[in-house]
Amino acid sequence: MAQVLDRPADVDRRDGIEREIKFSLDGRTVARLRRDPLLLGVAAETIAQTTEYWDTASHELRRSGWSLRLRRIDGRIVQAVKGPAGPGDGVLARFEREAAIDADAPDAEALRGCAPDALVDAVRGRLRPQFSVAVERTRWVIAARGAVLNVDLD
Repeated sequence: MAQVLDRPADVDRRDGIEREIKFSLDGRTVARLRRDPLLLGVAAETIAQTTEYWDTASHELRRSGWSLRLRRIDGRIVQAVKGPAGPGDGVLARFEREAAIDADAPDAEALRGCAPDALVDAVRGRLRPQFSVAVERTRWVIAARGAVLNVDLD
């Protein structure tokens, strides 16, 4: 059984919409970012994590604009369901729901209420790991004026 989490900070709890801006940075820019005055007064946390993306052999989730991942952090497994991206001005905005799970495979029922029921029924029992990524993430969490901003560096 999945337990829906009250986080992450990058998901607006009011509407479940994750908003992301991603950049590809060279080493010199990363060094400048680490010295930026905005981050100097904020404690950084470094987290080792492995993320596994799941789909069917025919990629039904991806073709429908959805993604399903399991992320392993500090002995915990967190499942994330992400919906199709909406239009934006360089900002990726899409539905996201995270849930802590106690299994090495996704909880397909946790998709229900997020993804269309027909899609959930079509992929149930057919989900397989597609690929995995291991990273060491450094995160700064900045809270100001009622907003929370995660600055993540992988």
